[in-house]
Amino acid sequence: VNDLMIQHSLNQVPTDALGRTLISALLMANGLPDEQVVQITMNSDGPLRGIVGIASGKGDLRGYVGTPMLGNDLPLTDAVGKGMVQIVKNHPDWPRPYNGITAIRHGDIDRDIGIYLAESEQRSCAL
Repeated sequence: VNDLMIQHSLNQVPTDALGRTLISALLMANGLPDEQVVQITMNSDGPLRGIVGIASGKGDLRGYVGTPMLGNDLPLTDAVGKGMVQIVKNHPDWPRPYNGITAIRHGDIDRDIGIYLAESEQRSCAL
């Protein structure tokens, strides 16, 4: 996460948001085939203007946040705002990717992804 902060010139709140999203994507991709990819997109109305995290079964990570330089005095929940959590799972052999969407209810990313897993995939989690 520290390397991402340096590479993307992020300050504290965007680093926290991107780190939580990427770690959640990495946990969801754990145990998947190397070619399979999990993408988490937080489409929200907050000042962060969205977050994207992509992880492969191989452990490769990519991601970005819409506003890399956001004031440190803003709590994460306010920075994320309200919107939608979208999870896309894809494999080169699949005819179409799996796509699931739920609402952002709390804005603290890991809890909202946990809600997505419970509602959309009917899986319990401890994120």
